[in-house]
Amino acid sequence: MEFINFKVRASLPERFFKFTKLAKKGQSLKAAIKGQRPAYSGITKDFIPYTVYDRYKLFPDAKFKGPAIIEEKESTVIVGEDATVSVDDYGFLWVDLTEVKGARDKVQGEKTKPKAAKPSARSSKPKVRELKRRAKPDNTKVQALKRRVPAAKPKMKGAK
Repeated sequence: MEFINFKVRASLPERFFKFTKLAKKGQSLKAAIKGQRPAYSGITKDFIPYTVYDRYKLFPDAKFKGPAIIEEKESTVIVGEDATVSVDDYGFLWVDLTEVKGARDKVQGEKTKPKAAKPSARSSKPKVRELKRRAKPDNTKVQALKRRVPAAKPKMKGAK
């Protein structure tokens, strides 16, 4: 007996993964706070104090603003000072970055510099012309080089 083509098909009943909702206890955010730690902020370009939270002690409907560090065994979440965090019924963290522009302006304060006006196209043309002039070799130098180097005569390859 010889098998040329063999095909097996198996199937199991579908079972969707169900997340269990966390218990809503009368917990407070103060119980989830582990302390503070200085960390670098890209907005202020300096080290600032971040509040450190224990991820396992966060509860549904908990909301807080950054800067925050949320620690757990498997990972760490860094939340900047321009974001807010909320915890849903299943324990997922939702980081909201919608207030990014307003918060950055507030944090930077006087550090923000007014944007310089863009140069017009006309003002850049003389610079381009100047660069083109610099790039082109001087004709007198080219002529002098041509005189020094004898012109190579091409050899003819032909049938005799």
